[in-house]
Amino acid sequence: MRFDGVHYLRWAKEHQGRARYSLTCSNMRPVTLAELGLGLDDVAIASGDPDGYGPLKAVAAEQFGVAPEEVFIGAGATGCNFVAFAAALDEADGGPGHVLCETPGYTCLDDAVRPFGAAVETFTRTYDSGFAIDCDDLRRRLRPDTRLVVVTNLHNPSGAALRPAELAELAAIAETHGCRVVVDEVYKDFVAESANPMARRYGGRMTSVTGLSKVYGLSGLRVGLLFADAAFVRRCYRIVDYLAGSNSVPGDAIAAAALRRRDWLVERARRIAAPALAHVRAHVEADDLLEWAEPPAGIIAFPRIRRPLNTLVLADFLEREYDLGVTPGDLFGLPGHVRLGFGLASPEDLEEALRRFRDGIRSMPE
Repeated sequence: MRFDGVHYLRWAKEHQGRARYSLTCSNMRPVTLAELGLGLDDVAIASGDPDGYGPLKAVAAEQFGVAPEEVFIGAGATGCNFVAFAAALDEADGGPGHVLCETPGYTCLDDAVRPFGAAVETFTRTYDSGFAIDCDDLRRRLRPDTRLVVVTNLHNPSGAALRPAELAELAAIAETHGCRVVVDEVYKDFVAESANPMARRYGGRMTSVTGLSKVYGLSGLRVGLLFADAAFVRRCYRIVDYLAGSNSVPGDAIAAAALRRRDWLVERARRIAAPALAHVRAHVEADDLLEWAEPPAGIIAFPRIRRPLNTLVLADFLEREYDLGVTPGDLFGLPGHVRLGFGLASPEDLEEALRRFRDGIRSMPE
């Protein structure tokens, strides 16, 4: 295995905290133990569960409508994705084979696949389609040794939601081709389940990954959840034996308590996100240098700039001259766009950040 680094995370960590006004983070405002009705004495510090904290598996199964044996608990969604890739690429004979990842996309995902030696190929979710998945194009790219298809829903970086028909097509591809489809769903709960179902609902080799950071405001816990068939979950737990043996029990205990208040947390997140997204909409639609595929909900957007700007250079310029952080579209595989994250900013700071962004894209030299 060769670890060349997760390039997006390296950039994000190097730029974290540099700007007074930041639209780089894609988390939700944090919640406190008090808001969850917890004190430190309520948090377990030891567990006798060999594979995953039992109370968390139970409440996750209840809340997400799966069987407890279909629940894997990992070190955040990032940890769940890494373990899922290891399990998927290990479960087939003939080596790691071929993997299809979306572009533009959260490149932490394909960066995490590469160390396993798979041949990684991208398929395009186009701006003109609203970043939908072209399943016919995806089928054409399948190879006999394709082991894995990796997508996000809500799409990172655009926030676009997969339609039920797209999810059904992905499930059919997984079934007929014998590959696994991993869907990173960390933003999905900003949209109602009826309009945007969990991938695991489609059964078979469909695998959902989520975490408590983006919607639930609990990024510091580093708790992720994976939902898959029981055999795949068992394989995931065997891979954890190589990493840490088990997760942090206090973190899992807090996560279990949080999921018991899942409805409240989701309602809170949507209540914060909706006016923030409306604020972003007003600025994008009022600016002749900006256009976008508007996301249905959530805390990220991916506008395109109607000027020929290098967005890596733009991000440095905005940070230096406007004390503003944005994430370059180049880091997601689509130059000319920037990702804006607005789940943390107060309404006043968001207004100022968006004003600086609009001024900055005009004043940056060619």
